[in-house]
Amino acid sequence: MNRIVYAVPYVPPAPPVDAWRGIAQRWESPDGSVWSLSGDAPSGIRLMPGVRGLTEPPREQFVDETAGVAGGRWRGHRDRVRDVFWPVSVWQDTDSEAWLDYDAAWSRSLDPDVPGRWVVTHPSGSERHLLVRFASDGNPAWDLAPGLLEWASYGITMLAVDPYWRGLTVTQSWSGGDAAPEDFVGHPLYISEGSTLATAEVTNPGDMTAHPVWWVQDVDAVDVTVAGQVIEVPAVGEDRLLVVDADPTALSAVEVDAPPATSPVTGAPMSDGEREAWVAERLPGGVDRTVELGAGTTWGALPARATTQVGIAMSGTGTVGVRFVPRYRRAW
Repeated sequence: MNRIVYAVPYVPPAPPVDAWRGIAQRWESPDGSVWSLSGDAPSGIRLMPGVRGLTEPPREQFVDETAGVAGGRWRGHRDRVRDVFWPVSVWQDTDSEAWLDYDAAWSRSLDPDVPGRWVVTHPSGSERHLLVRFASDGNPAWDLAPGLLEWASYGITMLAVDPYWRGLTVTQSWSGGDAAPEDFVGHPLYISEGSTLATAEVTNPGDMTAHPVWWVQDVDAVDVTVAGQVIEVPAVGEDRLLVVDADPTALSAVEVDAPPATSPVTGAPMSDGEREAWVAERLPGGVDRTVELGAGTTWGALPARATTQVGIAMSGTGTVGVRFVPRYRRAW
């Protein structure tokens, strides 16, 4: 009697638990690759329950205590370096060699020297990201050959030297005289030559003080006052852009070629991202004009969770713009 033996059809392993509905997450590696962490495909990289690093950073409190006196005196606090933990599962639904290649590519995306971006996208579409460096994959124990029809689990440890989550860049600008209008909260706004704009406001939605970067173009001179602090900016030509960085670690003014109105690649109006990239590429070779800032320059910062009045006294018909990245203690 002849027997017919039917092969059992291949059934991929069931994916691990879906723990991240409504909140998309991804890893933007320093090598340029981008990896979804949300488990939104039958195979790939999936974050499992037990993630750490999404909420408050570790904090050190400073208190002075004296013998014989109850309690103590609080001196302040500092937020410390943040440890991040990703329990992840990895699977490539092709064959064992493809799994090995996929897992190796994932491992290469984790760099201990160069930070990447852990990005969380809210249901509204807004995003926050944390800069993290790879520390360890947990040195997992293997019970099966890698890629043998199972999801592999890792305990990835990352380090965030800057413990704060960052939001999307906030940009606003104001124009003087007969220059083309610039958007200020969606509305074109002009200021007359030699006048003072005392009604401008900038809102910092972040949990931390923001140190803005100012873009100044085509002015004879301008003073920018924030929270009682001033930056005295010298003349800047029409086709040149002065980038004034008020970050305490920078405190600089560097002049570069101003971005063109249209993209040299597409011919369409330059997007904010293209303008940022244009300027960032040219800053290392720009002209340092920091010593030309006025003697009264005291810089200034934007308080957290507040709307701050900005005073702009301008001579000329140019543009003054502000850019900063709000920083948050949590991913939402």
